[in-house]
Amino acid sequence: MELRRLGVICLLSASVFAMTSGRADATPLTYTFDTDMQGWTGTGTGQPTATWNGSSGNPGGDVSVSVSGGITGTGTITPDLGLSRAISLDTANYGGTVSIDTALLAGTSLTSAEGLYIQFHGVENGMEFIISYNATVNLLGGGWNTTSVRLDESAAWTYATIVPPFSSHAMTKTDWNTYLPLVSDILIEDKLSFLRSTGGGGTFGFDNITFTDAPPPAVPEPTSMLLLATGLAGLGLRRRSA
Repeated sequence: MELRRLGVICLLSASVFAMTSGRADATPLTYTFDTDMQGWTGTGTGQPTATWNGSSGNPGGDVSVSVSGGITGTGTITPDLGLSRAISLDTANYGGTVSIDTALLAGTSLTSAEGLYIQFHGVENGMEFIISYNATVNLLGGGWNTTSVRLDESAAWTYATIVPPFSSHAMTKTDWNTYLPLVSDILIEDKLSFLRSTGGGGTFGFDNITFTDAPPPAVPEPTSMLLLATGLAGLGLRRRSA
């Protein structure tokens, strides 16, 4: 009786193993810019142009976007500079991450250079929407910074419509599963500030933009196969004794 019970347990374990071990991580969307722009273009204030660089201190290539001063008068100007690309996501990305390397490569007379703004754009029933996240990054500190954000409600993502009637709320799991397949393009921007009187400017670098799916369910340890073998052997012994 005990051998039969052990065999049943092991067979159930093997079934779970068979159902989960066949799953594999989907290939992530990865843009390393090692050889070219990979379809990304410049975006932001003044419609800046993006430039591919062989290397700006981060391993491999990267892409940079620049803005110059030359604006006279008083007050502060705060241009947004970044990259844009058409992209397709799906519900498998829920629970995954978006990871981005960014750096201030050059700056003149800047008062600040901070923040990474991630925006997913799409359309639902003719209504344009934005899913956005603001990450605080002190780029004046120098060097490359990696920002990795979960694509779920554990991070402060916001959903907003950009045409009347306007609405805005924190993203929920239902929102993620509803809107991820509708995302058609993404914008990634940094912001810098300088006084008009000083005519500042700056160059931001972007690299290693990666989207991952949620991790697959945990796969049982190899001991599951040992239990299966033991269970089958036990069932065989019982049949012989019978």
